[in-house]
Amino acid sequence: CWDEERVKQIGVMRIQMDNLAVRLAVHYGSNAEFLQMFDHAILCLEASKAGDMVTRIKEDCAFHLELSVISKNQYLIDFQRRNYLRIEFLQSWRGGYLDIY
Repeated sequence: CWDEERVKQIGVMRIQMDNLAVRLAVHYGSNAEFLQMFDHAILCLEASKAGDMVTRIKEDCAFHLELSVISKNQYLIDFQRRNYLRIEFLQSWRGGYLDIY
C-alpha cells in the first residue's frame, strides 16, 4: 500500500541519501563525471517541456542515481538503485514529483 506516510518516508530517505551522495561525489568525482550528470539534466528538462512524463521521470532518477555512482560507494549505489525504482514507480503512479512537505 502506498499511503502518504510511506511516500513521505521514501521522500525523506531520497533527500538524505542524495545529500550523502553529493558530499561523496564532490570528494571522489571528476569533471567528466559531472558533465554526464548534466546530460541527464538536459534530457529531463527537454522531456518536461515536451510533456513526456515517462522520460522526465527516468532522466530525473538517472540524474540523482548518477550522484551515487560518482560517489564510488557500492553500498550507497545499491541502496539508491532500489530506492529510485520505488521513486520511479511512485512518480509514474502519481504523475509527477514526490511532494513530501
